[in-house]
Amino acid sequence: MLDAESMEEALADSSAVLEGLPEDTAELWWAGKQFFRDHHVCDLAGKIEKSTPIVKLQKKGGGAPIREPGVSEDERKAMMTFYFKQQQELQQAAEDDAEDFMTPFWADPKALKNSLRGTGNIRPF
Repeated sequence: MLDAESMEEALADSSAVLEGLPEDTAELWWAGKQFFRDHHVCDLAGKIEKSTPIVKLQKKGGGAPIREPGVSEDERKAMMTFYFKQQQELQQAAEDDAEDFMTPFWADPKALKNSLRGTGNIRPF
């Protein structure tokens, strides 16, 4: 458990401290849930000692804080280019397979007819 001095050090660079949110009008939010003044953090977050809930302060009546994106913009662009290239490679492989499927002798639909007529060994120019 953090004492008052270490709590002040932890919040020293916090945006809530810089904005000067008054203590009586601040709301505490975690995982989209609001902590009320008569509840303890362990009531909503649980009593697991290894977990560290990261909470956000919000002005009273302001609603839940905006969710942070799970993936940054640069990571999202990198993923989009990777999956686009992968999709292009899969499409190219599918086209190559479709073309290669008709070239072997065993895939010729007229092979039986040609072999019965004796024209199976004739190759086009």
